[in-house]
Amino acid sequence: MEPNENPSGCANAVPKEPPARLYRYVPMPVMMDCLFNRRITLVNPCNWPDKNDAELMKLYGKEKGLNEKGGLLALCFTTEPDLVHFWNGKGTTFRIEFDGKLLLETADREKLRHDYVRYWPIKEARTNIANGTIKLDDWPFTKRLPYKCEREYRIIRESHEDCPDFLEVALPEGCVTRVTADPSMKPEMYEKIKAIIEGQTGFSCWHSTLEENGQWLSCFEKVAKVNPEAGSKSGCDR
Repeated sequence: MEPNENPSGCANAVPKEPPARLYRYVPMPVMMDCLFNRRITLVNPCNWPDKNDAELMKLYGKEKGLNEKGGLLALCFTTEPDLVHFWNGKGTTFRIEFDGKLLLETADREKLRHDYVRYWPIKEARTNIANGTIKLDDWPFTKRLPYKCEREYRIIRESHEDCPDFLEVALPEGCVTRVTADPSMKPEMYEKIKAIIEGQTGFSCWHSTLEENGQWLSCFEKVAKVNPEAGSKSGCDR
């Protein structure tokens, strides 16, 4: 058995209802394109850095007889609003929050498939592919168990026609609900970007408090026997 692939940790129980909120963690150029042009862009998964994922999507496209050029496009989201591993630690990532209902209604109008991703240990995946539990149409929404922390939701486009290697999908009013800047971003940089976003797009921009949250600290400061300043100075002696 592969490390970190304990079958008891299998994560295939997904909600019955579509997600109320979806999130994407993206670099600044992608964030700007989404906000300024009111769109998302599905891309060719063959270029994804995770080769397990990229090769499975490529194999799925061949099995379905999809066109090799632009026949299978995808875009990944997460249902988790704020987890530390989604930020790149360089202060350059942005989280875009979407209204799930509006986004998926748009996907339906564009005749795009979408679903939660299921996560499998290798041994169980092999068994369930053989017995038909994991069907061919499930392949684009299937990943190895170690990725379950991503809590991923995907939108894909399938075509047998010769298509461009990307698909731009216009977003309706209210689909983007919030933009949050990387917790590691310097305050002065955040303020400059916030002014651009809010001044030119009308969207609200927030600074993630993941690395410095006053509400979290106040839980302890209220019962601490020393004030925060004294505690921070003498903490190394305790």
